[in-house]
Amino acid sequence: MRNNLLHVDSLPIRRNSRYLVAKDPTHPSGKPFKNPQLAGHAFAEGNYSAHDHAENARIVIKHVGQDPAKFAVRFD
Repeated sequence: MRNNLLHVDSLPIRRNSRYLVAKDPTHPSGKPFKNPQLAGHAFAEGNYSAHDHAENARIVIKHVGQDPAKFAVRFD
C-alpha cells in the first residue's frame, strides 16, 4: 500500500479458505481474524507460522503483479 501497488479495491487476498489481507478482519466463513494486524487501510492476518508468513508474502507479491524472485528479505 505504501508503494501504491496494493489498493483496498483489490482486496481481499485469499489463501485457501482464509484471507491474508482484507478490508475487514473477518474470514470468508465469518470468523474474525485471530491476530489482525492493521496495515494502512486493511487488515493482515497475523496468525501464521514464520514459514507460512514467507509463503503469504509471496502470494501478496504475486497478487500485485510483481515477481517474488526479485524480492529479498534483510534483517538488521
